[in-house]
Amino acid sequence: MFYILAVADRGLVSHAEAFRTRKAAEEGLVNYLRENECYDGSGSMRAIRRWLREHDERLSVEIVEQAEDFGAEDQMAALRRIYDILYLDLSKSGEFYNQDKTWDADTTTAIAEIVRPFFPRPPA
Repeated sequence: MFYILAVADRGLVSHAEAFRTRKAAEEGLVNYLRENECYDGSGSMRAIRRWLREHDERLSVEIVEQAEDFGAEDQMAALRRIYDILYLDLSKSGEFYNQDKTWDADTTTAIAEIVRPFFPRPPA
């Protein structure tokens, strides 16, 4: 198992990181908030959630448990597809990688479809 920390700013993921333990993910969240959002509270999830409700409605935070059942080849293939979506462009002479390619909502949707199998929906 590993844990994914995801921080969204106005609905867009602004930070994502993987950790071996839930405690490490929670510590990662505290560090992120202290470095990027001027958080000065304790490291408890209760205090963090209270602070988020009181200070910053634009942020949402999740820590999700993930089974390690995808092989390295699956992960690399998914990363390659995401990279291609972000940077592969077409011209009359063929495909090329454009580091200045612009992204839109369709880009986000395509990436979400690739990532979804790696992060199953939590039970309701």
